[in-house]
Amino acid sequence: MKKAILLPLIAIIAMQIVAAAINVEISPKKAEFIEGDMLAFDYTISSTTKQEIIFIPHIMCPAAPVGFLEQKTANLNAGDSISGKYQGAVIEENVEPQECTASIKILSPEKRKVEKKLKIVTNPSLDITIKTCEDDKCAKIKRSFVKGSKVYLVAVSKVSPSVSATIIYPDGKKEPVAVPGSFTASQSGKYAVEVSSSKAGYKGFKNTIEIAVIQQAYTVPYADFSIKAGQAVVRPIFKQATRTLPSNAPAKKVSIRSFLSRVTGYFMKIF
Repeated sequence: MKKAILLPLIAIIAMQIVAAAINVEISPKKAEFIEGDMLAFDYTISSTTKQEIIFIPHIMCPAAPVGFLEQKTANLNAGDSISGKYQGAVIEENVEPQECTASIKILSPEKRKVEKKLKIVTNPSLDITIKTCEDDKCAKIKRSFVKGSKVYLVAVSKVSPSVSATIIYPDGKKEPVAVPGSFTASQSGKYAVEVSSSKAGYKGFKNTIEIAVIQQAYTVPYADFSIKAGQAVVRPIFKQATRTLPSNAPAKKVSIRSFLSRVTGYFMKIF
């Protein structure tokens, strides 16, 4: 019984001795990293006993490129130490401000992780939405318009940036437009709306929106088949014919099959 209790205690004490025997220090190259900098840190691993240490240096960021994991081995005598440098990704223009973690993960002779926080300080992106609408209130976004109608441009953002747009017509003509503002869709076809926005302390914003302009509104015609003087008359109707039904009359559904049957019957009477 005593032996069963002593063995776990000995194991715990041994692990504490090993943990105390390994010392890890992480020294970031800078307190804050900006655009163009390479994420990097120096590290030192020392040991009070002779042992082989297997470890992985790394930098992890929530929304930035990270480097490959590389396992390293150090054979140290008592009182020895090794120093190294870890280099991660270069901070590019599109990287957002965030906090990263530099770490040394010990795999052997124990499992332990030492961490230190790093800061990426860059300009945040503009949070902006460009709407194309049929009126200046712009309650609903629209991407299809009729030739000759006005197209309204509205920018929605919490930080009130400076916004401008260039309209590229179907024939290639370019026209600058203020935002908020409007332009007349004088040609039918596909338009490109190139939008750019800026504000001090933020990344520049650029986006292209496509809209379609049709020649005229299209209404699906209905065919009215009737018999007059022994001849079939086909008369296009651009508004669906309606008739008054009694309030208690059930709605009558006409299937495609019955419709085709009626049409065939009309022509059979003619021929």
